[in-house]
Amino acid sequence: MKTTSIITIAALLICVLGKAQTEKGTRIIGASIGSFNVNQNSSVVKYDNDSTIKWSSGSGFNIEINQSMSWFIKDNLALGASTYVLFSKNQYQNYLADNKGTFTTSSFSFAPHICYYFKSGEKNKTYVQISSGIYTGLQKTVITSFWGSTSSVNFGYEHFINSNVGFVASTGFTYNISFHDMDDSFSKKTGISKGFNVPVNVGLRIHLGPKYKEFKNTLVN
Repeated sequence: MKTTSIITIAALLICVLGKAQTEKGTRIIGASIGSFNVNQNSSVVKYDNDSTIKWSSGSGFNIEINQSMSWFIKDNLALGASTYVLFSKNQYQNYLADNKGTFTTSSFSFAPHICYYFKSGEKNKTYVQISSGIYTGLQKTVITSFWGSTSSVNFGYEHFINSNVGFVASTGFTYNISFHDMDDSFSKKTGISKGFNVPVNVGLRIHLGPKYKEFKNTLVN
């Protein structure tokens, strides 16, 4: 009986691993090993009397870790969502205080996405992924916390190490807009920051075929 179960599990495993890339019903679990990007940003301040002035501008360097899950609703087309944890260090020019400095930021974001794989070989595939979501975080400067929206377009390449596991590399364009309360001695005001990132991402994706559920149920039973 035990030998029969082992053979059954092995056979199902072969089915799962043999047809699990971009066909309908396949699921993807992804995680970035690391995401490094440069960014450019600018901020304005809106006072209580509705007057607006430029507050600061700057550029910096980010490190981002993300996790994602997707489902292929049809061959080569997947819907899903990603979470991102980002740490950044930026240099800025403060036009209100007439000084320069650096600040660090940590943030968390959640973004639904749509991903399309272009038809190509089994070992190497290219894709485009579009996402839009929300984020929040803390910044160590006169800004204490912020919240906003983020949108991105990324173009990627995936090399399959085997039928299920692929090494991915991508780059693209991300645009962010955030709102924050200014915590300083000038007066009560709201800051608005806009910026863009050019990310370079590397990571792994695991493709689980439609028969994965059958395989999982076999293990449980």
